[in-house]
Amino acid sequence: YKEYLHPLVAEYIKDVLELHCFTDENDNLCSYSLSDIENIEPEKVIKENCKSKKCNDLLIYSYKKVTIEQLSALDDVSTVYSKIGYNELDMLNDTIEFLESDECKSLQTSGNFKEKN
Repeated sequence: YKEYLHPLVAEYIKDVLELHCFTDENDNLCSYSLSDIENIEPEKVIKENCKSKKCNDLLIYSYKKVTIEQLSALDDVSTVYSKIGYNELDMLNDTIEFLESDECKSLQTSGNFKEKN
């Protein structure tokens, strides 16, 4: 398991764990963060995640941090049973494109959240 100590793998794991702790403007877990707990495919909650500007911004930031070098390093982890690569990165980029789209932004319900100062 020493491959987990590779800096790129460790950073990726840290980022994934943080992703599951994102909270909205009211300190409730973001829809995307809840998807793992509720065993829902993340793709099914992306639109729901758009409703919170904070959740949306955090997810965009998190996805943009993923690099092909990190995904390549994950291929060397003995507990990863399938190769991760350009397809994964393409999927993340497609999701980022949607999260930054007018369609996603139009779903934001800023009136339902109390902004913290």
